[in-house]
Amino acid sequence: WNELFCDPERLVEAIVLADGSRLFEVPQAERFAALLKVDWRASLHASKTKTHREVHSLWGVFGSTHRVWLLHTVLFAAGLVAVTGDPPATADGETPLGGADTAVRFAAVGLLVPVHAAIWWVARWQVKGSAVRPYRGLAWFCGALGNAVGWLGPLASFAAVRYAAELRRDLELKVSLCVHGALTLFGLSFLLLVPRAGERYQLWAPTPVPLRKRCVRYTFWFVVMAMKFLLGTYIFRGVFEALVEMDVFMPGRQSPLDLLDIRHSSKLGADILLWIMVWFTTYFLFLSDTQLWFTIACAFLGAVTTLAQRGCRVFSFAFEDPVALIMPRFCEKVLPPCYCERKTDALIPPAFPAMWDRILEFMRYEDKIDNQLMGDLSFSASETGRCVDWPSLSSPGPRRSPEEAAAKRRFRLPDLFR
Repeated sequence: WNELFCDPERLVEAIVLADGSRLFEVPQAERFAALLKVDWRASLHASKTKTHREVHSLWGVFGSTHRVWLLHTVLFAAGLVAVTGDPPATADGETPLGGADTAVRFAAVGLLVPVHAAIWWVARWQVKGSAVRPYRGLAWFCGALGNAVGWLGPLASFAAVRYAAELRRDLELKVSLCVHGALTLFGLSFLLLVPRAGERYQLWAPTPVPLRKRCVRYTFWFVVMAMKFLLGTYIFRGVFEALVEMDVFMPGRQSPLDLLDIRHSSKLGADILLWIMVWFTTYFLFLSDTQLWFTIACAFLGAVTTLAQRGCRVFSFAFEDPVALIMPRFCEKVLPPCYCERKTDALIPPAFPAMWDRILEFMRYEDKIDNQLMGDLSFSASETGRCVDWPSLSSPGPRRSPEEAAAKRRFRLPDLFR
C-alpha cells in the first residue's frame, strides 16, 4: 500500500467508491465526507497495489545481479573451450556432442545468451506484482512473440552452424559462424549494457557520469576481468588434465551414439556426477575470486593515484619518513607563516607543541590513546599525567603569544618526530 499512496497517478485511478465511481471525481469540497463510501476492499486489492511479490526466493537476487552471473558464466565457458582443445575422433566416427572444431565449440558458448535471457525473464515474472503485469491482449501477445523470435535467433544460427559443420560446407559454415557471432554479441551487449527501461525498473533517473569517468570505469573492469580470465585458463587446464588422467567420462567429447550405447553402464553415472561436481567447484572458485582481483586492482589504482597526486615523486614516497615530517608540514599547510618563522632551540615552531598536546588531550578524552601513549607522544615534560576532562577541553585556555607559551613550558621532543 505504501507504493500506491506514494504514486499520485495510480492512487487517483485505484480508489473507488461503492457505486464504482472514483473518489477523485467527487468535488474537492465533498471528498472528505465521501471517504465513508470508499470501497477499500476493491481499492486496495493486490491487483491494483502490488508492484512486486514479497516472496522469500532467490529469483529476486538473480534478477538484480544477473549481469554478474552472465559475464562470469560466459568467461568460464569460453575458458573451458580454449584450454580443452579439439576432442579425439570418436569410436563410431560421428561428430562429438560439443563439436569437433574450435570455432563450433566457441559458437556453443553463445547459447548461454538466449538461455540466460529466458531465465532472467522467469526471474522478473516471479517477483513482478499483479498491478504492473501487462494486460494479456493482442499487443502483449505480439510483443512477447517478437521477443521470443529475437532471442531464438542465436539458437537458429547455431543450428545452421552445426548443420554446415556436419556436411563439411566451409563457405556456409563461415557465413553461419559470422551471423551467429553477430547475434550473440548483440544479445550479450544488450543484456550487459542496456538496463531495463520503465518506471518500475528505474524509479530515479540514472546519475549522469562524465565520459572520462565512464571510460576509466570500463577500462578498470576490463583489466580486472582480463587478469582473472588469464589466470583462470591455467586453472582450467590443470583441472582438465587431472580429469583426463583419471579417465573420467566427458559427455561433450562423445558422440550421441556413444552416449546411447553406454547409458546403462554403472561407470557412466559415477563419472558424470564426478565431472559435474569438479567443474561446478571450479566455477564457484572462479566466481568467488573476483573480490580478490578487484582488491588487487584497487590497490594498484590507489597507488598510481597517490603517486600522481604527489607529482610522481617516487623516491620521497618510498624512502621518506612521513610521520616525522608531520610537524613541519603541519606548520606549512595549517599555521600562519608568522607562527612558523621563529623556532626554539630544537627547531620547533613555538605554536606547534601546545596545539599538538591539545590534539592528544582530545584523543585521550575519546579513549583513542591511553596515558602511556599520550605521555610518549606529548611535548610536555610533566603535565601529561593530569586528568583530562571536558571542562578543561572546552575552555579556550589562556591567550599567550607563541614565545610566552614556549618560555613557560619545557618541551621534550617526542620520539615520533625524531
